[in-house]
Amino acid sequence: LLGNILPLLLIYYPKTANTRYTVAASMLVILGGFAFLYVFVIGGQAYPLNIFPGYQVSSSFADGQIATYHPSLYEFLLGFGGLAIAFVITTVSAYVLNFMPQDKPHIAD
Repeated sequence: LLGNILPLLLIYYPKTANTRYTVAASMLVILGGFAFLYVFVIGGQAYPLNIFPGYQVSSSFADGQIATYHPSLYEFLLGFGGLAIAFVITTVSAYVLNFMPQDKPHIAD
């Protein structure tokens, strides 16, 4: 509710059409996204799926132990590559679709 409905009301209501309310609406959307992620992750951990009903799943590979994890160089490069692709797509689309204003430069007298 606070991450969906209230930001829409803040943006579309004529009396709240200023920068302060727009920033507040943006922050509420971000907080709503984090709340959704929290509910999604914690809900999955609190009530895990019973994949094989009537059976107990076990293995001989370190059951019940907390494993350490260190991402490899390739995983870091995949992450940075994804960010680079998103940046290139944003830059090219802003250039091609003319999102940026085309004002003439101001020349001082």
